[in-house]
Amino acid sequence: MKPDTNTKSQVNSFQGLFDRQKNLFATGITRSYEWRIEQLDRMGRLLQENEKSLQKAVAQDFKTATKNTSLNFCVPGEVMYQKSQLKDG
Repeated sequence: MKPDTNTKSQVNSFQGLFDRQKNLFATGITRSYEWRIEQLDRMGRLLQENEKSLQKAVAQDFKTATKNTSLNFCVPGEVMYQKSQLKDG
């Protein structure tokens, strides 16, 4: 069986980007605490605002999932937990 060279070249095309990101991470530079908190808050709002669409998608993807699955209970709690794990500074 011949390897898929197209997939291999696609993976390799991201190597430079990966290396730059890895090098930047190694410097210890990160986004500000305020920026990270804002991103978590925005993610929480996005999930809450799109809860019905997400429920529909989950029900379609996982036939055994009920349409009554509620993200409303887990999203605020998860966002609060992740925010509590951030360190200021």
